[in-house]
Amino acid sequence: MRYLLDASSIYRIAEANALDILADSMTLDLARYELGNTVLKEHAIHKRMDLPKAQQLIGFLYGILGAMDEAEVIDGEGIMKVAAELRLSFYDAAYVQYSKSEDLVLVTEDEKLERKAGNYVKIINASGLIKKV
Repeated sequence: MRYLLDASSIYRIAEANALDILADSMTLDLARYELGNTVLKEHAIHKRMDLPKAQQLIGFLYGILGAMDEAEVIDGEGIMKVAAELRLSFYDAAYVQYSKSEDLVLVTEDEKLERKAGNYVKIINASGLIKKV
C-alpha cells in the first residue's frame, strides 16, 4: 500500500525521526511551499527557532522531499470539484483528489480534513502510519 503524505504529516514524521517510512510514500509538489510556511511560522510567529535554525530545518525538510516521489498538481478541474463538494481549501482538495485518483492512503495531521474527506478517501495520521510500518 502506498501513502500520500501532506506537509503536516511529513513534518510530524521528521519530528519523530521515522524517515524510513518515506520510502513507500509520496507527496505533491505543493508540499514544499506548505513546509516552508510551517517553518516560517515556527520562526517568525511562534518564535520557536532563530533564522539560522529555520534555514537549517527547511534545508533538511527539502532534502527529505528530494528522496520522495513528488507528483505535480495538474488536474485543476478535478481539484476544484473536490474542493467545492467537500468544502475544502484548494490545497487540501489537491491531496484528496490525488489520493482518490491514484488509490493512495492520505496521511495528514489535519483533523478537519480527516472529518471532511474521510468518507471520500482512506485517511490516517502520521502516528498511525508509524505504528503500522
